[in-house]
Amino acid sequence: MPSKDIDLLSRHFHYIAFDEERRVLIATLGDGNIVRVAISADCRSSWRPLYKRPWQFVPVLVEEDRMST
Repeated sequence: MPSKDIDLLSRHFHYIAFDEERRVLIATLGDGNIVRVAISADCRSSWRPLYKRPWQFVPVLVEEDRMST
């Protein structure tokens, strides 16, 4: 799935992780995007923006009770 499906300005993903506890995919997007983090509860068929602010995230660490970057 291209990152442009989440944000038209996107050129690449920085990181994709699977959260087994919540059963969602978490993707951080590349430089210059409006959407910085998105999640998918249906294994990539649809995405929901989770974060649209200025901070850039690269890796994601999924723990039982939280997500960290």
